[in-house]
Amino acid sequence: MNRFTICSSRFINVGSSSSVTGIHRAGERRGGLYDAKEFTAHIIHPNKMGVSMATDRRGEKLGWSLGWMGGFIWVLALAVVLLFQQKTLAGFVGILLIGAAVFAIHQSAPWRHPNTVYWKLMLGPYAVFFLSMVWAVISFGGTEPLDLNWWNFLWIVPMLGPFGLLGNRKWKDGDSNRE
Repeated sequence: MNRFTICSSRFINVGSSSSVTGIHRAGERRGGLYDAKEFTAHIIHPNKMGVSMATDRRGEKLGWSLGWMGGFIWVLALAVVLLFQQKTLAGFVGILLIGAAVFAIHQSAPWRHPNTVYWKLMLGPYAVFFLSMVWAVISFGGTEPLDLNWWNFLWIVPMLGPFGLLGNRKWKDGDSNRE
């Protein structure tokens, strides 16, 4: 798939983002440029031609959804273990947390809020994640039976990395790179 960008009044550059059909040219290609007088191109806007792999950002959507859900697999596994141990209340609370996580992931998806910065969108899933950690500690009887101290909670710090890495980026910022 090619993208045409007018570089000057005379030349057109060929990139790689949207679909182009019906290219007819009479002259030679000069480097990466074609002489605009020597051919015609019918450009189809990617959003008007249906779903295109180059423009629908499916990989980013899957990364958001499956990445967050993958972060909650341990909650599901622990809930199942607790149910088998006859700790039904703790097990069902874990399953409710999984439901809350799926809801938070879906509702805070960046393509649903393209003008919102990522760190704000991550607050919902992170809140459910921290609630899941509290639930896990309480399900096992608190910090004493698990032999946890305050130093153990430093493992949370690297988990907060996406707040700094993504910072003030927005979903719509990725659209400008594709045009």
